Amino acid sequence: MIIKHAAAPDAGTLAVRPDRAAELLDTSRRTIYLLMATGELRWFYIGSARRRITIADIEAYIERQQAAAS
Repeated sequence: MIIKHAAAPDAGTLAVRPDRAAELLDTSRRTIYLLMATGELRWFYIGSARRRITIADIEAYIERQQAAAS
């Protein structure tokens, strides 16, 4: 699945901050951090304190949610 939305990142963007992921998924930052804490949304650090979520992981999360709803 490819995110196609006005809020979608540029084609060259590979990873986004949690607040940007919340915007892409139209949810709250709190929800994103809960998804990260439970492992439902994978993330990694850049440097010592900058969390990032890959666009591929956001798309995989969406696919899992769609499959669960079917």
